[in-house]
Amino acid sequence: MKFKLFIVLFLNTAVLAFSQVDNEYEFVGALQIPNQQVITYKIIFTEVEKGKIEGESFTDFFGVDFTKSKIIGTINKRKNKISFTEVGNISSTSTKDTATFCYISVEDLKIKSIAKNRVLHGDFNGFLANGDSCASGTLNLVGSEVLEKFNINNDSLKKIDSILKSQKPFDKPVEVGSLTENILQLKNDDKISIKWNSDKIVINVWDGSKEDNDMISIYFNDTLIEEDLVIMNDKKLIEIPNNTGVLKIIAVNTGDKGQNTVNILLKDNDELKHMMSVLNAGEEVLIKFNL
Repeated sequence: MKFKLFIVLFLNTAVLAFSQVDNEYEFVGALQIPNQQVITYKIIFTEVEKGKIEGESFTDFFGVDFTKSKIIGTINKRKNKISFTEVGNISSTSTKDTATFCYISVEDLKIKSIAKNRVLHGDFNGFLANGDSCASGTLNLVGSEVLEKFNINNDSLKKIDSILKSQKPFDKPVEVGSLTENILQLKNDDKISIKWNSDKIVINVWDGSKEDNDMISIYFNDTLIEEDLVIMNDKKLIEIPNNTGVLKIIAVNTGDKGQNTVNILLKDNDELKHMMSVLNAGEEVLIKFNL
């Protein structure tokens, strides 16, 4: 009964409750996109000095795209208003290109009191790292004291997360223009086969996050196409006047940080195929083109 009551509160009241322990605040709930998709969302922050807050957000917790981000903002206790912005990712289990990550921002949302719980409900906007708008919708959260009141634990939250994602109106990916297509991640020795229709192969390769001097070499049917190509944020266009054969991508190095990560966009007439190779130095992936 307690679990059902919380589900009703979580899905139907459209509110955010607010709690404080030793100047730490915790909110749990969801982001709702206009297309009716719901994404689980949580923030924890501390008032580091009068009116200024810092903390972390957790998007799609328990999900495959779980992402932890840093947030900064302000809180006005006299006017009961809060503003915050995600300013960068701390960690993520998502395989999507980091350039497509949408950072949440809310401004001057009114903190209300409903049934003795502080609640927050209002609009949010999302922005890509380059400043472009990528999403908008409604933010609805409930505070940790509400979880305690209804004896909700992590197992219950996982059930809530599962219920949200099982609802038919919510089972579509977030719409962020052409950037939200599924991105196939390729790792060492991966070999994939693609049915190809165009009379030539058109490829764009680029670094979807901060440039870190990742370098690759590209072969087609064992013929060298690009040697020691430094991957930049600007897309490098490569055209191969053939439509059958094997494309080999080799990581020459691992750049200045982490692994060698390269976005690969294949254009087959009007159809786009987006992939990302994640390799260590000397590793390779193969893409076979078939008619």
